[in-house]
Amino acid sequence: MGGPSWYIAESRSYVGYEPDKAAFEVALNRLREFPDAVVLNDQIPEGGRQEFDALVALEVLEHLDDDIGALTQWVDWVTPGGIVIVSVPAKAARFGPYDAAVGHFRRYEREELRDLITLAGLLDPQVMAYGMPIGYLLETVRNRVLVHRLPVVDGDVQRTLRSGRSFQPLRYVNLVTAVMWPFQLLQRGFVRTSFGIGWVATGRVA
Repeated sequence: MGGPSWYIAESRSYVGYEPDKAAFEVALNRLREFPDAVVLNDQIPEGGRQEFDALVALEVLEHLDDDIGALTQWVDWVTPGGIVIVSVPAKAARFGPYDAAVGHFRRYEREELRDLITLAGLLDPQVMAYGMPIGYLLETVRNRVLVHRLPVVDGDVQRTLRSGRSFQPLRYVNLVTAVMWPFQLLQRGFVRTSFGIGWVATGRVA
C-alpha cells in the first residue's frame, strides 16, 4: 500500500491488504479519516467472490514468484465489467541493487506485461509508461543511496515486507502533490512511449 490508497479512499469505498505489520499500522493511521476505508493486516485471500468493481495492485507482482497465479486469483474478486489496475517496474535491463534488496523477482517488458494481463483472462489490455522524467532520478537515488541504508534481512519474503514500509503516503501528501504536479503533467506526454521506470497496466473483467 502507498500514496495512491489515500486518493482512492477519498472518493470510493476501499478495502486494502498490507501483510507487513509496520506498513499496515502506518496505512491504518493515514486512512483513519475515511469512514469507508478498511485496511487489513493480511494477504489477499484465495477464493474471490466478485465483490469489487476495481482491484488495484501497485508494485506487487514483481515480488511474487507466481505472478500469473496471483493475478488470476485477484481477478476472481472483481465483478464482471470491472477493472484491474497493476503497476510494475519496467525493463529487465534496469534491474538494480534496490530491486534485489526489496525482494523483486523481475522487472517487466511492455509486451510481457500485456501478455500477463491476457493470460489472466482480462480483456482490452492497456500498458502505459510512467516515471518520465523524475522517476529516473528517484531510481538512481534508490540504487546508489537508499539501498545502503536498508537493514540487512534474509529471504525474499522479509525483503518484500520491508519494501512496503518504503511506499507509505507522506504525512503532507497534498503539499507533495502540489510540488510534483508539473512533473505529473509532463509525464502524460510519455505514457504511450517506452520512456519511464515503470508500467501501469489495465484490463477489464469479462
